[in-house]
Amino acid sequence: MNLRTVATLVAAALVAGCSQTSVREASNSLASSVPQSVKSGARDAALTAQIVARFAAIDPVSTLHVRVAVQNGDARFAGTVASAATLGKFSRAAAGVAGIRRVTPQVTIRRLEDPGRSVRDAALVATVQASLAGQGGIDGLRVRAHAHDGIVTLEGPVRDRAMDETLLDAARRTSGVRRVVDRLRLER
Repeated sequence: MNLRTVATLVAAALVAGCSQTSVREASNSLASSVPQSVKSGARDAALTAQIVARFAAIDPVSTLHVRVAVQNGDARFAGTVASAATLGKFSRAAAGVAGIRRVTPQVTIRRLEDPGRSVRDAALVATVQASLAGQGGIDGLRVRAHAHDGIVTLEGPVRDRAMDETLLDAARRTSGVRRVVDRLRLER
């Protein structure tokens, strides 16, 4: 059994919800029948998988932006995390994995976008646009909606104050909208 197969089995076991102890026991059992260099690689792969699983439990979004590598018990992770607090939690989590001797983070701290949020925002914009289009006498192509984390901004020209209120009310009544920002302007 090669290193890639062992690493894949270990990672799959962690993702499937097996405890880190049972994964460690299984990888130790597999390691007893393979050469020392492969044993070391399998052990490092198991440690890497345990660290990634711990990171994902702390901050799934930052985990998507970090690469983890373990070599002979020395863990390194590099990439971008959302905050200094996340960096500290990741460092402690990695150091807490049995078999890790040293942890070296090489990360940048900056705000990260949740990939799921952009999908949710796009779906919300489509729903709001459909709701706006359902309002009689309104040119939905000229009024645009933008969303960020449930906050919808309406922009574009409207004929009169009544149309402005109709559009704002339609957006407010749309499921998933937390707040509406009015950037509509009266046409002259």
